[in-house]
Amino acid sequence: MHDWKCFFNSIPGNLEQSNYRIFEPNNQDEKAEIFHWFSRDDIPKVTKDEFIEALINFEIGFDDNYENFYRYRAYFLAAEALSYFPDSCFGDEIVNQLLKWSYVYFGWQIVPSPLKQAARETLKISDTYGGKLRNRVITAFTQLLHSTTSRVTLRHAAVELGKFDPGNKTAIAALILLLDVIQNDYLQWKIVRQLADISHGNEYAISSLIHIIETTENKSICRSAIVSLSDTAFAHATAILALTRFLKINQGDEICLDAVQALQKIDPGNEAVMNTLIFLLENTQNLQIFRDCLGFLEQIEPRSNIPIAKRSIATLSERLESSQSEYLRCYAAGYLAKYNPENEVAKKALFNILENGKTSAIFIAAGYLVEIEPNNEHLIYAICQQLEIKKDDYISYQLVECLIGLANTNPNAITALLSVMETTSNQVTLWKVIGAFRRLKFDNQLVKSKRQEIIDALTRFLCKNQCNTNIARTLWKIDSENEISVAILAQSTEVNCSDWMLWEVAEILLETENGYDDSISILKKSISVFTELGYNDYFLSFLSTQLQHNAKEIKNKPRLFKNVIKIYIFGIQNCQELEDKPNLNPCQMFEYDLQLLEISDQFQQILKPEYFPNVIKSLKQYLNETSYKSTSYRYEAVYNLIWYCAQNMNYLDFYKSIALT
Repeated sequence: MHDWKCFFNSIPGNLEQSNYRIFEPNNQDEKAEIFHWFSRDDIPKVTKDEFIEALINFEIGFDDNYENFYRYRAYFLAAEALSYFPDSCFGDEIVNQLLKWSYVYFGWQIVPSPLKQAARETLKISDTYGGKLRNRVITAFTQLLHSTTSRVTLRHAAVELGKFDPGNKTAIAALILLLDVIQNDYLQWKIVRQLADISHGNEYAISSLIHIIETTENKSICRSAIVSLSDTAFAHATAILALTRFLKINQGDEICLDAVQALQKIDPGNEAVMNTLIFLLENTQNLQIFRDCLGFLEQIEPRSNIPIAKRSIATLSERLESSQSEYLRCYAAGYLAKYNPENEVAKKALFNILENGKTSAIFIAAGYLVEIEPNNEHLIYAICQQLEIKKDDYISYQLVECLIGLANTNPNAITALLSVMETTSNQVTLWKVIGAFRRLKFDNQLVKSKRQEIIDALTRFLCKNQCNTNIARTLWKIDSENEISVAILAQSTEVNCSDWMLWEVAEILLETENGYDDSISILKKSISVFTELGYNDYFLSFLSTQLQHNAKEIKNKPRLFKNVIKIYIFGIQNCQELEDKPNLNPCQMFEYDLQLLEISDQFQQILKPEYFPNVIKSLKQYLNETSYKSTSYRYEAVYNLIWYCAQNMNYLDFYKSIALT
């Protein structure tokens, strides 16, 4: 079989007699056969080039707004075919076009995001197979780096070339050149990080990073260079020497912690790391540095090094005894007790801070004790005592967190949480407690014994606080058959018709089978409220949440799925109305546009083939220049969805969908 028209034979104006096997959905087998055809030695080069030319010049003769989807698909297929037919006379032309679509600096044209992504993926495929196509891409990037006068283009192109060809000297040299001429601190920091991303183990990059560390006066850039060095210079002798020297010079400075972490990463067990940590633990009064040192110490696991363990324990024991800082003593005791749960001095110090402390170290001590002695009944008593005494909302909130940490192993902690729920006046603490009940492990017998008590308490609380959606959500999580909560929440919307209330209630009811009908009714009601207020963006936020968290449920509920489509199309169709409103807050419009684009990505997770025609029919009118100029995000949201449909439909079905009115 030499004739390529068995795969693709486009007859303009005659779709029925044309052959578009290349556009069949899930056409991996077709593609494999096509690529095999290109790899055959018995097919003349000129014949293969004829097929390539037909693909890259594909035209069908109707509206360009829609034809382009399949023109691009044909072009990408031709590009992939170059991996099997690298001697094509169209190779340079195709690579240049892919680069123009992929990166704006190869041609200042507006390219929709899905097309950019598809073009970049095609370039990656060429990278996988290597050969001439890969070399063409590298050559094109290299020429751009040598010819551009734009620093922005130079930086972005260097990074992309480095990703495509790791360790590329031209890309590394371009970034280092930029470091010498750019004065903006943030850009310098970013370039240093990008240098590490593209130059793993490269000697030129490593020496440049060391030079930055040793000469820059900007701490932020120095830190960035240290982190970058740790990412690219594992076991590198010069880098190890440079970081060791840096630690000696900057031993008391906070920045040495970055060097400690970097040196430990590239040379695990280096003696300079432990010497620096011990020095800081002995001398620093800076609480953040002290905490970070303890964190690094835990990562290094000094148990495996007895001399180091003895030094760290002796140092922390001395600081526990002598320090006047409640926080510092708390952290020292916490580390000692975690290292050795039998250390009674450390545990006594933690209980003393919990019961008699004057600062927020109270809840830090409680947190350590929850981890060390979760079954200690006195611990729950001490926490509850502090909850009664302390009026500080932040401390109370954190102490509740400690009780939550005990709830799955100690029923008394659940009793304490129920008491907090019924007595606290702090809404944030209340929200936290109710949410904690939702996460309890009821397969645990200790927790299961409290299940009915929790349900009864939550039901009573919901009756008193009918608009508290957090309680209803928790009740359904614990008891999915709870009819009372469904009825109470649905009824609450008759009294409270606020936009937020309708949104919250509809979202929760959608998650329950027995509340589904109510949710649809409330959604319809909320449409009028949100439209009247001009809050269409809230609808999209709601829809985004549903798509993100309930994709499987939505996909398996046909009625719900149809309503989700209607809501999304409603949002698209009302964009112009929202934009035309006088005195519109620009931030509101921008947020709305971003949500449209985000949802178009999420929507693809649940979109079934049978709904493709309806989506195309409903949204095709927004693929035009006017729509793009109005708001490019909305245009891209529509483009994204229809591009997805086009990738998963044969050409004839797509054309028929476009023709629907």
